[in-house]
Amino acid sequence: MDVNLEPDFLRVTEKAAIAAARTMGYGDRKYSDQIAVEAMRKEMDSLAINGTVVIGEGERDKAPMLYVGEKVGADKDGRLGYPEIDIAVDPLEGTNLCATGSNNAIAVLAAAISAAHRDVVHQNAPMDFGDHGGIFRTGCIKMPFVELNHAQCKTYLVGSETGRKAVLIDPLKERIDRYLAVLAYHGYRLEKIIDTHTHADHRSGAAELSDLTEAPVVMHRRGAGPAAPASPGPRS
Repeated sequence: MDVNLEPDFLRVTEKAAIAAARTMGYGDRKYSDQIAVEAMRKEMDSLAINGTVVIGEGERDKAPMLYVGEKVGADKDGRLGYPEIDIAVDPLEGTNLCATGSNNAIAVLAAAISAAHRDVVHQNAPMDFGDHGGIFRTGCIKMPFVELNHAQCKTYLVGSETGRKAVLIDPLKERIDRYLAVLAYHGYRLEKIIDTHTHADHRSGAAELSDLTEAPVVMHRRGAGPAAPASPGPRS
C-alpha cells in the first residue's frame, strides 16, 4: 500500500467506540450497535479510499449500513483513483457489555488491499454448513477463513490447507459439536482457541473445546480475565 492508512482506520474505530460509549448503561444493545455503525460509516466515508465491506453487519437486506458488499470511502465509484481496500468490521463487539454499562466492548476493523490487486484469489469455500467465507490462495498457500455462525457473536475459523491446521476465534459453547464437525470434515487439527476478550453476551466454548481437542486457549494479556500468551508452550 503506497499510503499509510493506519492512522485513518484507527480514527474510524475511535469514532465508533466513542459514539457507543455514550450509550453505555442504556440497556438497549441494538441502539448501541446502531450508533456505533452510524459513526463508523460516517467516518469511513471521509477516507481517501475506494473501500468494499467484505465482512460486516450482515447481508444487504438485513443490515442498513456496513453490509457485506457495501462501498465505503470518498471514492466509491473509483473515479478518483484512490486505493481499493477490502474491509472487515464489527463496529461494536460486545453490545450487551455496552448496554449494561460493563467494560471490554470493542470496535473492530481490519483492512487490506483489494483481492483484485494482490496475489490472492477468493473462491467459495466448500463448506456444507451454510457458512460465509472463502479460501484465500497465495502461491501454494491456501488459507480458509470462515464465519461459522451468523449470530450477533461471531465465530471464525482460520486454517492452513497445506498444514491441515486451524484456529477458532470466539467459539460459542452451544455450537461445539458444529465446530468439531467442521474440523473433522475438512481434516483440520485445532492448534489454538482464541478468545478476543472476556465475553458477557454469550457462553464461551473455549475451555470445553480445549478439553476435547487439547488445543491451548489464548487471550491477550489485557483481556479482563485469565491471560495467556499468544504463543504458549506445549500443554503439560
